[in-house]
Amino acid sequence: MTAIPFSIVDAFCIPDKSFSGNQAAVCLLTFDDEIPDDTKQKIGGEINLSETAFVAQSWSKSIPRKSEYDYTLRWFTPTDEIELCGHATLASARVLFDRMEVPVDRETTINFETKYKGVLRATMNWETRRIGINFPLTPVTPYTEQHFSLLPKLLEYLLEPLDVSRIHSVHYAASTKYLFVRLYDENGEKGLLELKPNFSGLSTLKGEGLPLGIIVTVKGNTDGVQFYSRFFAPSLGVAEDPVTGSAHCALTSYWSAEFGLTKLLAKQSSKRGGHVYCEIDKSDSDRVVFQGLTTPVVKGELLL
Repeated sequence: MTAIPFSIVDAFCIPDKSFSGNQAAVCLLTFDDEIPDDTKQKIGGEINLSETAFVAQSWSKSIPRKSEYDYTLRWFTPTDEIELCGHATLASARVLFDRMEVPVDRETTINFETKYKGVLRATMNWETRRIGINFPLTPVTPYTEQHFSLLPKLLEYLLEPLDVSRIHSVHYAASTKYLFVRLYDENGEKGLLELKPNFSGLSTLKGEGLPLGIIVTVKGNTDGVQFYSRFFAPSLGVAEDPVTGSAHCALTSYWSAEFGLTKLLAKQSSKRGGHVYCEIDKSDSDRVVFQGLTTPVVKGELLL
């Protein structure tokens, strides 16, 4: 029997609010290939959180580790491996930082090598206890029927009963295959919270160009929050995700242009809720840094 160090961490938590943010499982390996991918997928299904992350020191025994601050990282939903996950990256970083001695330096950075998105950096600010992760900014473009012919049906299931007068605009984030729906400002967070998508209907949709996830967003109006959002991904086995870092790659791209700001506070208005501190990277305008608070809630061993 093999014992794998295992944790569950809440990521992008709201300050002073228990059981907020998004849960992610984190499994620590020495080498990524020490367990096969189909086993990783079964573990993702067994744990049944929106994402289970697998962190290793190297891809295989034959590939030397670069340094003590370098790791590999992969993410699995209950049904699929995905290319990018923000909250599970934050959770993975928290697990690794908790295994370190607190240094004299104000910040410590670790690097995650990924299969699809290059190297991601995670930085712990030991004073604020916020962890920042550096992600690629995701441009969004206006959506047309050429992208996806079933768009009217998707919107009908999303905003059931359909009221097109609530929709400000529809965009698409091509690199992550996310549909991006902005509601008119007067809907506010209240209107966003009132959405009750038909998940059964959404999960039955089939067709070329079908989005992997759906972002619904509205302009902020309280508590210094610039924008609110919700995220749905029934095609990936996740009806609604509590807080979604990868969605904020597109959200930051869009709302930073709307506000003319490089720093924004976002709230994902799920049942758990979460805060994401977003900032365009000062040294690279094609990257965004997300900061968030994290709370470990489970620690133990996964037995195989």
